Amino acid sequence: MSTTAKILTFGYTDAECKRIDQRLAEIGVPAPTRLEKRHGSVVIGDILRQGTPGTEEFDCQERLVLFYNISEAGVRSLMQVLKSLEIPKPIFAMVTETSITWTLEQLMEHLIEEKRAHEGST
Repeated sequence: MSTTAKILTFGYTDAECKRIDQRLAEIGVPAPTRLEKRHGSVVIGDILRQGTPGTEEFDCQERLVLFYNISEAGVRSLMQVLKSLEIPKPIFAMVTETSITWTLEQLMEHLIEEKRAHEGST
């Protein structure tokens, strides 16, 4: 598995991705890998390893910013940078030992459940 730090985004429009890319470039961070609905059936680890493309689209309206191999301090800093942009608020997540074995669709379902549970408890 690659140890290169990566940011992956999902659900953003071309214009929103451009805004993200420009802001990250200003602080010396490479552009994120853009996940698409066709990646729904692809395992996160396969996307990270070889950029495996998917073939079947899945329906999801949420936005995601997924961090891989980035320190907690780095994640917190990047989250603040992204929150400062005029883009829809994403679900922020880090790739874990468990989630790296899930498909994008499974990960999104899990994160959406967590988001709903959190929103219900606040």
